[in-house]
Amino acid sequence: MKKVQYPIELMQAKYTCKSDESRFVESVIRQSFGDDVFELIDPVMGGEDFSYYLQNKPGAFIFVGMGGEKSMYPHHHPKFDIDEEVIPDAIKLFIEIAKNYD
Repeated sequence: MKKVQYPIELMQAKYTCKSDESRFVESVIRQSFGDDVFELIDPVMGGEDFSYYLQNKPGAFIFVGMGGEKSMYPHHHPKFDIDEEVIPDAIKLFIEIAKNYD
């Protein structure tokens, strides 16, 4: 069996997804749906590339409809199922973000 070797360079992320837009989206969620709907979660690696996009364009990384019985598993998990009941609220959220963004 032939061995394959390849150098790997580990680097520490320079950016985070925290931004003024994130705080703005948090306020829209709280105003539109109530304080009990918003949950600040620990950082996850799902946004590592997104943080680089935020260096050029304003934005916020959010999870919509996560944590319910249907969506209690993370993306790419074999038991993950999209909770379609949250789609109307997601649409309402995106409309409220667009309407209130300066």
